[in-house]
Amino acid sequence: MAVECESAQIVRRLLEAGEASCDGPNGQTALHSAVLSSNDITKILLEERPKLMEKTDTNGSTPLHFAASTSDIEMVKLLLEKDASIARLQDSDGASAIHVSASFGHVTTIEHLDKVCPDCVELMDTEGRSFLHVAIEKESEMVIRHVLPITASH
Repeated sequence: MAVECESAQIVRRLLEAGEASCDGPNGQTALHSAVLSSNDITKILLEERPKLMEKTDTNGSTPLHFAASTSDIEMVKLLLEKDASIARLQDSDGASAIHVSASFGHVTTIEHLDKVCPDCVELMDTEGRSFLHVAIEKESEMVIRHVLPITASH
């Protein structure tokens, strides 16, 4: 609730208490919520509770999946700076952050994911689709035009 109110001060105080739960509805954590609303609170949570990056909601989505669904490249960078290996985490449908980015047409995020975790472009979802397959299905011309050279270089 403190994250949803965007109160960094309350988040800090709760974390200082030590016993504060970061769990929320549907398996989401405070970090899932923070990546959608506040860089400052995200930084606090990454510092105090870095393991939250690996926590999944009931759909298997991590906070990086949430961030990849937005056009906030700075948030994606913030998470990946802490641990680039989270780019390989897949949800219950096998989608990784690069699949999510492709489905929303976020070229800059795809390029950054490729830069910090080059092998994530090889990940396949449970239906055997790469991120490029997803972009084609979503008819994301922008992704196809800008990202096709990435796949050709791998």
